Order: sequence, then structure tokens, then C-alpha cells
Amino acid sequence: MAAKTKCETISSLRKSIRKASISKSELETSEFLIIAVHRYLNDPKHVSQIGVIGGQGQLLDVIQITLVDTTHKMRAILSPQLNKLVQTCKLQAGHTVRLKKCRLHFDETDLSGSNVVIVEEVQVTGFKELEDPSELSSLQWCEDSGYLEQMYIPMTSSRGYFTSVWSTMEMYGPIWKTTVPAVTKLCDTKIQDIYSIKDLAKKWSTVKIANPVLMVKVLLKSRMIHYAKPGKNDKWPFQAHLLIGDKTGACTAVLWNAMCPRFYFSIKEGTVLLLKKFTVKKSFQSQPRFKPRLQNTQFFDIDINLNSHHPESEVRVFDNASIPDEIELPPLQYNFITRKQAGCLPNNFICDIAGIVSYVGRFEREPMNTDKFGVDSGGFWVRRWIQLIDASSSKPFYLQIYKIAEGMTNLDIHPGVKLVCSHVRLVQNLDHLSTSHTSRLVFLTTTAESQISLLNEELYEELKEKPVIKRLWKWAAAQECKNRLAVSSVGGYINFPPLPDTIDSIKTCLKDTQLVASGDWENTFTSFNFREYRQILVQATMVKVKFNLEHCNSHMTKKSSQKKAKLSDVEMTLDPDIYQNEHNMMSIGSGHLDRDISFPIKYSADLWQALRSSLQFPHTELVAGQQTGGTDIGEHCIKVPYISITWAGLNSQVLLTSHLPIVHTLQDDASFLNILTGAAYSDTESKAGNQFGNIQQIMSTVKDCADRRFLVVLDCYQGDTENTEIMVNRAALTGS
Repeated sequence: MAAKTKCETISSLRKSIRKASISKSELETSEFLIIAVHRYLNDPKHVSQIGVIGGQGQLLDVIQITLVDTTHKMRAILSPQLNKLVQTCKLQAGHTVRLKKCRLHFDETDLSGSNVVIVEEVQVTGFKELEDPSELSSLQWCEDSGYLEQMYIPMTSSRGYFTSVWSTMEMYGPIWKTTVPAVTKLCDTKIQDIYSIKDLAKKWSTVKIANPVLMVKVLLKSRMIHYAKPGKNDKWPFQAHLLIGDKTGACTAVLWNAMCPRFYFSIKEGTVLLLKKFTVKKSFQSQPRFKPRLQNTQFFDIDINLNSHHPESEVRVFDNASIPDEIELPPLQYNFITRKQAGCLPNNFICDIAGIVSYVGRFEREPMNTDKFGVDSGGFWVRRWIQLIDASSSKPFYLQIYKIAEGMTNLDIHPGVKLVCSHVRLVQNLDHLSTSHTSRLVFLTTTAESQISLLNEELYEELKEKPVIKRLWKWAAAQECKNRLAVSSVGGYINFPPLPDTIDSIKTCLKDTQLVASGDWENTFTSFNFREYRQILVQATMVKVKFNLEHCNSHMTKKSSQKKAKLSDVEMTLDPDIYQNEHNMMSIGSGHLDRDISFPIKYSADLWQALRSSLQFPHTELVAGQQTGGTDIGEHCIKVPYISITWAGLNSQVLLTSHLPIVHTLQDDASFLNILTGAAYSDTESKAGNQFGNIQQIMSTVKDCADRRFLVVLDCYQGDTENTEIMVNRAALTGS
């Protein structure tokens, strides 16, 4: 038996690692608690401090953890191959671990003598809920912890910030919520020293010595750009574009580098800024991006560059109520539309909407194309669907919100809340239209300039002169609104926008989505990260179909006297040879849907805290009193009947189980093939139907799918740490 080096405490960990390394023995530690997981991006300084190991040079991000025992705490870096544990939510704040293999690395170019602990192998042993805050506040840093290790910054990098564990596009930490107090006086600035944007645009090449001053209003705020690269040491690789204006016109202002964490959070649309010591350059910003907000305002193609050095710009947030009488600033411009108007507007129309939330979807992580410089384990966009209603239509707004549009405010968006969503893009999904009676599918999505705000009393006072806002505020108290909100829901799978129902149209829509061969199914369907969503295309034949009727309850429209269907009536085998030998084949996918993840939950105010907790991502810093259990929200799910379909690969002996929820009304003459393509849904004005159709009739048409090859569009989602939800979006015949 190999010798072991035991480590009982955090304070002795470094000595134990060194001893295990010298003696070539196995490290065995006591159980330690992870209280924080932080992520930042790789750079040359990081590589020099830890040495290039395990492909770290190709990995864009670094995971830093904080470990504690009962008396001390310390920080360590995860070896790159362990990053997947974090992204699959199998290693998070609150987990208890035993360290099985570690490495101690000294930066020999640094005279301070500091070193970094690199964890190469870890065993997760459980999860601990923290109830007493004093458990953390009394902990001391280990005596051999370096200076940088004890600071709330990346330990081995020149970066001055952390990114979100779940998305590289989102920043993390209190520095990103810095609030700048508003000033009420011009102080040493005289009114006559304030330039207009128009004058500055005419003279910008000659006014560098004059140090001009601007007083402007922020008309539009764009998403902050994060341009970090692994080959460059850059503490604050950021820029943020603002559209600013005064009575003479508008131009672009750019916050550079350290100015972003200092001011970005405090600056909102409508904020008044007093700017000094800036540089002016010809703009590279495209005017059409800002055009919807400009309306009749003249746009000047100059950039006001605000830097933290050479020169250090002065940016003051000015109190709106204290603006001198001599200064005239433009009002914010809005372009509100109602749900009724949305169907008549062109594709990609930029607009503003206001509505009352009737549905809040689950968060999904959409992979980004980040492989240009290396692999980013957190390279995802985070998004979700919400529905908003207004008085103009019985149909809701479908809005796809990318989380970055919510900013760092963690908005409490739940059914019944009034929202104002500015600068969103309207999408006319016209691919599915087949007749003049077919309903048009309209939805909206956030853009780089979108702002999401709660319509509270303060915002209502600012916008109450807008007819859309005034009507919405009044309608919120009407009985019609309350009736519609009574059926509000949260979470669950949503198939929107639906794909067209013909194979040619499907192939056109998904021309950039690659077909996955059955030999690659195992690697593809088992490689998902936590809450990752991907749409996958496969070719397959159908083996078995099962109607899950335990979820029908109110959806069944047959008379109550009808006898309960037998198992043979709701399950059919189409390929007996494969079915009888399925135990010899690889099987992928769960045989049932998870009610907590796949089905919507009926909303109630009493249940919201539990619902909100289930929707949010896990804390990456252990919070005192954090609870992981509690209310069983699955008991409140809206049960939806669904069909389970088992598919077989064309070449490989592998089976794939998928599911198809029936959430729309079916035509009376619906067939199983039409359900698969989406053509069976009664979404036209000319064809009637009922909720679940005639089960016997539908099952009688299942046999038409035997020995047929299908192109299957699968919506895949990793809602927990174990099972991947695999839903059939569409399935269309491809050949005999």
C-alpha cells in the first residue's frame, strides 16, 4: 500500500503538500468546506505564476476557490481539468471536499516568496448549509497565505475583477455596484465654459488646449464590452458606449478601462453628466445603432473618450433637479407599442414595450463562439423567456431577455410585476406561415442597448404622460387583468418560437445546425454543463411510443364515464427486434420528465420565494442562512400530458429517449405524424380542436411511423446535475 501524507487542518496544508511531493506519497486531507468559487480570465501573468500545466495555456478561464476548516481559511486554484466540475454544478460553494492531489508552485521571478496551491484532484463528500454567520467571520487567514491571496481580487492574474461563474459576459463582485453620489453645484466650472456638442464637433481638432466642459444627458446606454485576451495582461479590459445629448445634438461617449467599474452602474438613461478632461476623436460608432433614440436630433460623428489616465477624465453625475436654468437638455425619447400593434410592424423593428408579467421562464445558458483564443468553460449567454400582457390584445408579448440586459440589479421579475423594456427588437417569425389564416408568431428580444426596469411609482411619475403607460397602470387594477394573471406560471419547458412544419422549411431554418451521427450521441448528450441549452439534430428510426396519461387530468376532454385506458392502449412498439434486445444496447435519456424542471409551476405569492430560489443560479459565495431544501415546488406543477418516444440510431446500436409535451390544442383529425411536425396544432382560425384530441385515433396512426427515417430536432437542457432533458421540437420524415 502506497504511503500517505495526512493533513488535518487548512493551516498545515501547504506543508503537507510539500511533504507529499518530496516523499512521492499520496495526499489525504480532512474534510474542508468551500465557501467561495470565483472565476477570472487567463493572462500571461497567471501562466508565469502557476506554470503551464494541463493545457492551461489553451484555457481562457481560471477557477479560484476559498477553503476553510473550523479555524482558518485559504485560497487555491483548480487545475483546468476540474473546471468542468464547477460548470456542471458538482463543485460549488457549500460543498465539502477532500483534497486528493495538490501542487505548490512558487513564482521564482517574484522576491516576495509567495506561492499558489493548485488542486489537481478532489473528492466531493457532501453539502453543508451555513446557519450561523459567526462561523465565517471568526476565521483567520493561514499564516502562510500571501498578500494577494487575502484580497478580494484574482490571486494569480493582472485582472482586477471577477467574471460570473456562469457567463463571461457578466461581471461579478461589489466593485460592479459602485454608486457615485450626485453633485448639485458646478463648483469651479462657469456656465460660459460649457461647450455645446455642436460647437465641440466643429472645433474638436483645435480645442485640446482649451479643456472644454460638457453637460449632457445620457440618452442611451449600451452593454459594456469585455475585450480581455489571454495573451495580454490587462487589468480592466472594458469599454462602454453611451449616447449623450444636449439641445444642439448628440454624439457618443466612451467609458474606457477603469472608468467602467467606477461609473457604469451609476449611469442610467436620463442621467445628467458633467464631463471634463476628455479627449475627442472621430467616431467609429455606426449611427443606425442609435437611430431609434435620435428621432429628430442631429447626430455628430465624434467620440468623447473618458479615460482613467492620460488624461484622467473628470466625470460627475449631476443632480437633475439642480441643473442651471441656462442649460437645456433634451427629454428621453420613447417609441412604445402595444401587443396589438406588434403584429403589424416590420421585422427587426426597434421599440419599447410595457406590460404586466404573466409568465417567467427558467434561465438557459446558450454557448458562445469563444474558441478563437482557447476554451472558455464559462463562455455562455444567459437568457430566459417572459410573457407580458396589456389591455390591447388577448395574446401576450413573448420577450427573450438576455440576463445582461437586467444589469447588476437582480430584478425581482415575477408574475404581476409591471415592466418597462426599452430598445427591444421585434422579430416577425414568418417561416411557418402557410395560409392567410395562420396566426403570425411575433416575439421580441433584448439588444445591446436594452434596459429592463420595474414600473414602480417613481418610474410611473416620469412616464405617466405616455398613453401606453397610463393605460397599463389603470388596467392593472381591472378585473380582466386579474383574471388573466390568475393562470400565471413560472419555469418549465417552452417551445417558442416554434419551427415550421415541413422538412424543407426546417432545414432552411436550421441550416447552420450540424446533424449528430449516432456514434457521437453518447459524447454529445452527456457533455452538457449546468443549465446549458442546445438544439441538436439527429436522424433516427422510431422504436417505441408511450402516451403518459398520468399527466392528463383536466386536459382529458372525454366523458368521465369513459373507462380508463389500458397500458396497451397508450404504449406501442414499432420495432420489436430492437425492443426485445434493448438491454444489449446503449440507452441515452431519462424515461420520464422531472416535474420540478420540465413542467411550469402555477404561480402564487406565497410560493414565490421558493420558486425564485429554484430559478436562480446557485450562490458562488456561501451565504449565511442559505437553504437548499424547503418547499416541494413540484407539487404545484401544472401537469401536462406528454409522449415519450424512443429512437434508434441508423448505424450504431444506441437508443435515445425523448419527450413531446402536448401543451397546445390539437385538431380533431390530428394524426401522430402531424403532431411530430407541429401541423396538428389548431393554431388557425379555420380549424377547431380540443386539448388532447382523440387518443385512440392518434394511437391508431402511430403505426404509420414504423420503418421510417426521421429528421429529429431536439431541444436539450441540463436542468440539474444528473439528467439531460431531451424534448422533441419537431420530427419530419426524410425517406423510406
